[in-house]
Parts: sequence; C-alpha cells; structure tokens
Amino acid sequence: MAHRRAILFMIFVMMFSFLLTIVFGILFAQGILEVEIIMSPWFIIIFQVLSFLLPLAIWLGIHREKLNVHLPHMRLGSVNIICIVGLSLLLQPAMMVVSGLTAIFFPNQVSEMVMGMADYPYLLLIIAVAVTPAICEEVVFRGYMQKKYENKSFWTMAISTGFFFGVIHFNPQQFFYAFVMGIIFAYMVHATRSIRAAVISHFIMNASQVSLLWFTVRMTQFMEEQPDFFPEAYSAQPSDAEMIAAFALLGFIAIFSTIAAVILFNFFAKHNKQRIAEYEAKHIEETPENPPEELELQESKLRGRLIDGALILVIVSLYVIFIFVI
Repeated sequence: MAHRRAILFMIFVMMFSFLLTIVFGILFAQGILEVEIIMSPWFIIIFQVLSFLLPLAIWLGIHREKLNVHLPHMRLGSVNIICIVGLSLLLQPAMMVVSGLTAIFFPNQVSEMVMGMADYPYLLLIIAVAVTPAICEEVVFRGYMQKKYENKSFWTMAISTGFFFGVIHFNPQQFFYAFVMGIIFAYMVHATRSIRAAVISHFIMNASQVSLLWFTVRMTQFMEEQPDFFPEAYSAQPSDAEMIAAFALLGFIAIFSTIAAVILFNFFAKHNKQRIAEYEAKHIEETPENPPEELELQESKLRGRLIDGALILVIVSLYVIFIFVI
C-alpha cells in the first residue's frame, strides 16, 4: 500500500540521520570538524540538505519515482497567501506557550543554538533556520509523505505525517510543538493543493522565532555595552517572578490570538472549499468493477494494521535510541 512506503521511507530517513550524526561525531572527535563549524548557520544548511533531500533523492532513485508528482502545485492566489501569513502569525503565541511548557521538562536546544549564533548576519541565520528547513522538510513531509497518504482519510494523513514530523526533530522539547504544526501544515496543503502553503507558513513560523531571539540577544548586548545609558538592572537575568509574569502575559495574548486564528481559519477553509471540489472532480479515481470479498477485505485490513503497527514501533524505537544513546 502507498502509505506503507511512506512509513518505510521514514525509517530510512531516521537511519540515514542516525548514521550521518555518527559520521559527524567521528569527524568532530578526530578534530576535522570544530565547534565553530558545527555551531554555524552554514553547517545547519548543509545538515538539512544531507538529512532530508539526499535520502529523498536516493529513495526516489531506488523506487524510480519522480519528485514532481508528489508536490501539489496549484496556484495559491493572494487571498490564500494573506490567510496563511495571518494564521502563521496568530498561532505563534500559542505555539510559544506550548514550547515554553515543554521546556520545563526538556532543554530548549534550538533557542540555545540560535542565541549562540547571534553574532552571525541576520540574513544568513534566516536562510539557515527558516528558509532551508521550510523547503527541505516540507518537500519530504507535506510533499512525498503526504502524497502517499492521499487515499487515506484526512485525519489519518495529518496525524501520521504530523507524528513523523515531530519524531524527525529528535528533540522531546520540540516534539509536541512540531506534531501540532505538522497537522496544521498538512491541512494547509490539503486545502490549497499547494506545497507552497506549508513552505510559506513554516518559513514564517521559524523566521519570527529566529528574529525574536536574534534581536533580543543583540539588544541585550547593546545594553551591556552602554552601561551609562542602561542601568545594570536592565541587563541582569530576570527573576522567577518576572519570568512567570511574562509567561502569563504571553498566555493571555495567546488566548485572543488563537481565537482570531480560528476565525481566520474558518474563512480560509470556506475559501478553499470550492477549489477542493473542483480539484477532486478532475482527479477522482474510478472504483474497481470487481471489489474483493468482504471477508478477504477485512483480513487484508487486519494484516495491514498489524504491519503498520510493527513499523511504527520500529520508528518509536529508533527515536528512543537516538534521544538516549546519541
């Protein structure tokens, strides 16, 4: 079945990333790769291409598939672009709350990484953390993988690809955040029939986070370099009470921004309803003239679910190994 090939591809990508991490670890241990190289935007760009586009190219070559047939490319239109940008910005406070809650239990490695790269040019950081992931990851997950689930229900497709999207980050702190956003990206592509919808939203999500962290670090550095104009209190680390107050304010903002996002989301769904109907009318598949017997069909579905369950267990096992061993 088509969706099973997506699951097998996910295992292939995880194993590829696993081996790639080991290779880079060996190069680092041998002194070939230095910390300055690993903690640079250039390394992120290279790692993204090697982790996603290279295994996808190998997989497509093995199975003799073409990438373009897996990338929905209907024209978005100005209304959809405005809706996607608006939704991406309005959902940010809620996603920041989710990220903050998970950071209580797991370290926020992404924020630490970006803050450590604040001395690099802003545009280079945006390319590394926003442009490259938006293209590489969306081509894989909302392109190839989502296409393989087109014969399944929307929720099966969205939850499955969202789960894969969370797992591939190999970071417990990012998992739930990425899982939720994966479902949202899946709907955007499903509704618009365009991979560009997810690429734009993914870019805005990452770029806004990177921009906030980059400008915060730069502003802090500027204030520390100007002690005559900025009292020491302004450059000191915030207290627990101040952190709780800031988080509560963010949560308050998230409530209203999420409500606005829901309203905009309903408009977005209605706007694309007609486009979906027209698209499906052109691409509807004919049902087989001789469907299999009911008992045979049930047995086939049961075997398929058992196989799918076993493959998902393999993915979870690889995830646990990567997190706790690597």
